[in-house]
Amino acid sequence: TGWSDFIAVEISELDEMWKGLYKTMAFAPNQKVIVLSFSTKINAEVNDLYVSFLNKNNIWTKPRKLPVTVNTKSDETCPFIAADGKTLYFSSNRPGGLGKHDLYVTQRLDDKWMVWTEPENLGISFNSPDWDGYYSVDAQAKYAYMVTTNTPDGSPDIVRKPLIEG
Repeated sequence: TGWSDFIAVEISELDEMWKGLYKTMAFAPNQKVIVLSFSTKINAEVNDLYVSFLNKNNIWTKPRKLPVTVNTKSDETCPFIAADGKTLYFSSNRPGGLGKHDLYVTQRLDDKWMVWTEPENLGISFNSPDWDGYYSVDAQAKYAYMVTTNTPDGSPDIVRKPLIEG
């Protein structure tokens, strides 16, 4: 019948840590974990992925940087956690991609969020020669949504891709 009131998300020490130009985040389906993307360097455009956990006082823990399996010297941004709570999608301009930023997927292998599989590029069915990011999946897992700049004028656009042949 409507939307609930907004609830402030208080993440310990985030204001002191975040120095870059951008920050994005995604909640895990259980609403007790957040994966964030931001930089600790002043005015930087290159981000890393961090994890924060909800504690008993409803305050989020200080963000902890994900390991080098996930983070590189390149830009890691636009996290999305799948319904299983173990699959992480993100965008990166790491070497070996197909475009300016590509979509990648990795699987969490532990409960502390520090052990991950080697990220895999989602390939040409999702990535273009341009910027691709903000991947998400609808509740029925029928469609993926994402933002791409692979448009006639190069401006960002939201696209929907079917995940189930039908």
